[in-house]
Amino acid sequence: MKKLTVLLSLALVIASLFVLVSCDGGAPQEKSYTVELETANGKVLSGAVIEFVDENGAFLDYKEISTENKATSKPLSGKVLAKISDLPLGYVVSNSTVELTEEATKISVNTEIIKNYEELPNSLSVGDVMYDFTFTDLDGNSYTLSQVLESKKMVLLNFWYSTCMPCKQEFPALNKVYLDNKENALVLGLNTTDNNFSSFKDNFDPALSIPLCKADLEVESLFAQGHSGNWGAPATVVIDQNGIVALVHVGPMTEAEFESLFATYIGE
Repeated sequence: MKKLTVLLSLALVIASLFVLVSCDGGAPQEKSYTVELETANGKVLSGAVIEFVDENGAFLDYKEISTENKATSKPLSGKVLAKISDLPLGYVVSNSTVELTEEATKISVNTEIIKNYEELPNSLSVGDVMYDFTFTDLDGNSYTLSQVLESKKMVLLNFWYSTCMPCKQEFPALNKVYLDNKENALVLGLNTTDNNFSSFKDNFDPALSIPLCKADLEVESLFAQGHSGNWGAPATVVIDQNGIVALVHVGPMTEAEFESLFATYIGE
């Protein structure tokens, strides 16, 4: 009888342990989830929002991007999804809601050239997505950004006017480097000041091959407003193959500087 009592007690202990283990194993585990937004240019997507929700879309946590493209949730349990919103103009994700199956998830953020000029903010600066401009040169050739970037790796906009001496001094160097890289790049000389500059190309030997275009002052003003320093001609703006404003430079550049610039964005 005593032996039976001992066996029953042992069985009760084992059963109790089994219940405890089962209960612990069935409790939902909490995890913190980190979501990182990846951009081609490394731009910090300030103001973008990552909202953590459950499988029914109920709110769990909320993070706003500020100094880095990364956000970590508080400890959460169950199925968790991340909803991406409030991206800067021109930045898009293929799927705005992503199920988080790992504790760390990277989400690619792509760019789309802005179709309507009216959608733009009051300024453009490095890291912003460019709008789909169309400029027409003195020979009647039109250049639309989205079409150009189908075959080119970069577009360089050079703001100038005919009585600007540094502009005149810079053009031969820019023209030479442009001809060396014409297959992969387009350079447009944008004049927002002169009413007639049809004979300007002929003042150079050899004559300029850079397409010269008349542009609205509003176009130049977008970059002037976005540039932290003083604005003036000549000014150089580079748009990379993703349609992103990659560089804004005010002042003349040398041939070596142009060569370095083209090599950076063409990758050759």
